[in-house]
Amino acid sequence: MEENNSQSQIIVLNVGGRKYETFQSTLTAYPDTLLGTMFAERNQHLLKPKNGNEYFFDRNGRAFHYIMEYYRSGKLYFPTQLNDENSKFWVTKEEIESELDYFQIDIKDMKEAHLLLSKYLDEFVTFLVEHILRAMRSMEESVEFHLKSNSCRIKPEGESVCTPCKPNIAYKLAKKFHFNISQYLRMKFEGSEVASLPHICNINYANAPDCIKFRVTLKYDYELILRMSHLLKVRFGSGTVEHRTESEQGFYIFRTRTRTEREHRYGFGSEFMNMFEFEHTQVKN
Repeated sequence: MEENNSQSQIIVLNVGGRKYETFQSTLTAYPDTLLGTMFAERNQHLLKPKNGNEYFFDRNGRAFHYIMEYYRSGKLYFPTQLNDENSKFWVTKEEIESELDYFQIDIKDMKEAHLLLSKYLDEFVTFLVEHILRAMRSMEESVEFHLKSNSCRIKPEGESVCTPCKPNIAYKLAKKFHFNISQYLRMKFEGSEVASLPHICNINYANAPDCIKFRVTLKYDYELILRMSHLLKVRFGSGTVEHRTESEQGFYIFRTRTRTEREHRYGFGSEFMNMFEFEHTQVKN
């Protein structure tokens, strides 16, 4: 009971004349730091507070604002621009780094953790791209990603698949960066260099209490697919394709000319020649 009471005790930190109030448990949550070690239960007998719970540090009181925010949130915030000199917390990045060093907050470990998470994010997006391309190769109309803290299911594949990072990390990354992920996928598949290739025409994002869903609707340029295939490059003897028109049924009629005849062929090209019989009409010159 005494330990719980001490952890909920309010501590006053007087840093260079600026006072900050916090709970002892807020500081001991980071036991590898100076304040976390100082206020640990095993060191209580070494403490010499003033006025019962106040401790003085002859350090930069303005910069300590950012140190305190780290203890409270687990995040380190650097000023994004030069502060007004009249601001209460006017401080430089160098001053913050000096206080980080004094209070034994290892910024290197923090950078490595963020670097690892950025690697997980890149791998997760690559994972999404690979499955979108797989769906495109199967001419699927859409592909859905159902992400939970313990699994990832993809439709139309239907089975649970392994994400490159742990499912709970993939779930959190998708929840936090869903807008950025959607923007990246649109740019990748709808950029100017591949605008006419099969691409994404819509991305729907839904956040249920225990499941995040990405539904990616796919669109295909069938005219381009046909032009890129061999179907419009058929040769009949010494003749070449002179003209093609599209019928009402969506098929293409090829008209070719040789020296003595005109052939009307219906269908989709040379690889079907052995599967269908074509009628030949002799035409007098």
